[in-house]
Amino acid sequence: SEALVRARHAVEEAGRRGEITSAIAILDLDLKNAFGSLEWPDIYRVMKEQLTGLSEWERWCQHKPSFMQTSDGNKLSSNRGAEQGDPLGPLKMSMVLGDVMERTRVRLRRELGEGKDGRKLGINEEGDLEISDVWYIDDGQVVLEPKLVHPFLVILDEELGAVGASRGSRKAGDGIKSMLRIHRPKGAMVVDDEGWDTPHVRDTCELLEEGDPTKILGAKFGGLVRDEARDSSANVEFGEMLAKVKNLHIELDTIEDPATELVLKRRCADVCKAVYQLRTMGDKLSEENLTGYDDMLKLSLDRTLGGDVEENGWSQAAIGVQCGGLGMRRAMKVALPAVIASRTAAWPIAAEVFQKNCVVQGLTFVMQISKYEERTEEAMGKMMQELDET
Repeated sequence: SEALVRARHAVEEAGRRGEITSAIAILDLDLKNAFGSLEWPDIYRVMKEQLTGLSEWERWCQHKPSFMQTSDGNKLSSNRGAEQGDPLGPLKMSMVLGDVMERTRVRLRRELGEGKDGRKLGINEEGDLEISDVWYIDDGQVVLEPKLVHPFLVILDEELGAVGASRGSRKAGDGIKSMLRIHRPKGAMVVDDEGWDTPHVRDTCELLEEGDPTKILGAKFGGLVRDEARDSSANVEFGEMLAKVKNLHIELDTIEDPATELVLKRRCADVCKAVYQLRTMGDKLSEENLTGYDDMLKLSLDRTLGGDVEENGWSQAAIGVQCGGLGMRRAMKVALPAVIASRTAAWPIAAEVFQKNCVVQGLTFVMQISKYEERTEEAMGKMMQELDET
């Protein structure tokens, strides 16, 4: 998931700075009750086509409905769903959605009209459909030209409905989970004929403005940023997470057994609670937030040990257990190494995403990868400077 966050951030950064060469639309797609909605016949059909060895096992599992007993003693039967508790649930979900996207592409190629040049809309000179999509199970990111947003969503929703899934709509009273943002080249004016602004799009998507933040796979970033070195949305979310971890430590204090409290705080409630935020946005978090996290951990350790831990003792606590410490790492010290490790590991997959995005006018591989490497090198430079200072 981190690779998809990394790739998306590079595209968003290029769009925010107006460095794209033509307007692009970015869709964030999320399904309503995705795991519990897929029809069993469609799961079996796709598994039979793609994983023949598992298809008979799946047919045996689905040969009769499953039952759930409610609190009032009644039983409800169910003959649908790739349940999240099922070890094969994510596989089933991914395979069916992959099949849905393939059928959506086939229909788009067939049903799109022709432009003034006689070439089919949405098809580039190489014959590729100008749509790039990447998925993490049921969370999808789609980059495409604005004029393709409406036909793509209409066909996608029809194909999703055929397998029992849905993105939800305002007409049905659902909470809207899909997002749409339009990025335009720097200085470009908004025109009325981009083709994306239709009743169906507005009924099924939240429309993000230029200054609105983006949240991708649990990582929030973007928005109007006064300081280029920081990200306002990421810092707000980190502050909210810090408040929750602080409350968790206060609850752990009620155990009133120092040994148990110390083990739980070390193993379950130290910087490990912030690892994902540090790996995805550690280079954009403020010093105030990072030191605030460390100060919260120290105060919690003070309470557990029954006194003020001096600076030397706190420094030793941050050392690994094998080296005589408590392993209570400091967020301030691990933020940059965490983000650099994540960006380095994510690079191969991010590069594949950038290559896929090149079918869309306005995005080039060089532009996307340069944004990616620029931020990695910036984080590396900061870390080397900190090492020199110490």
